[in-house]
Amino acid sequence: MGHEASAGKTGMRPVGWWAVLLLWASCVLAQSAQQHLQAGLAAKQAGNLVRAADELRAAVAADPGNAKAHSALGWTYVAAGKQADAIEHLNRAAELAGAGESGRRDAEAVQRLGGSLTAGAQAALADSAPAPAPAPAPRKKERKAKEEPAPEAAPPADAPPADAPPAAAPPEAGVAVPAVAQSAPNKRRKKLPLAPILVVGGGVLLAAVLVLKKKGQGEVEESV
Repeated sequence: MGHEASAGKTGMRPVGWWAVLLLWASCVLAQSAQQHLQAGLAAKQAGNLVRAADELRAAVAADPGNAKAHSALGWTYVAAGKQADAIEHLNRAAELAGAGESGRRDAEAVQRLGGSLTAGAQAALADSAPAPAPAPAPRKKERKAKEEPAPEAAPPADAPPADAPPAAAPPEAGVAVPAVAQSAPNKRRKKLPLAPILVVGGGVLLAAVLVLKKKGQGEVEESV
């Protein structure tokens, strides 16, 4: 029993060591991929596309599942004029990124380059489609106009007032209607203006005075 237990323990050790070694190797590769990615981005920004492509290819080789490394390499190929290589890595970047701004941007770049989207890139583009914009809220004036009741139509010009008595029904045929005596309205006497009367009266009076004066002068001459 003791020999079997010791054999079991020795058999488990290689499996545990392999797991540790794989974990360590993946961490080293991920760190190496990140270093190559940063070096490639710096070279691309400096305008050195050849070195940028070399560093980014090393990043992709160290970590094939790194979406940022594939995207950066794809855009580097776009700047270098290598459309086929750019389409390949941008498609892979869209697949790994999935729904999101980065995946949608890489998938749209593939379409602009005339390439065909892979199934994963198509899914990333469909899932990251922008939602429709909400309808704008009505303005205050429009909302107020909707809430206010519509104004009533104005009555026609020849319509009788609301408080007028009802009109009499027309007489039937053959029935005499008694005439109603209407009193003529009292005409007001027109008042003559006072100024012309005074002028005329003053003129008559002045003429009478002149006549009397002339007559008196004649009598005095006759007596002399």
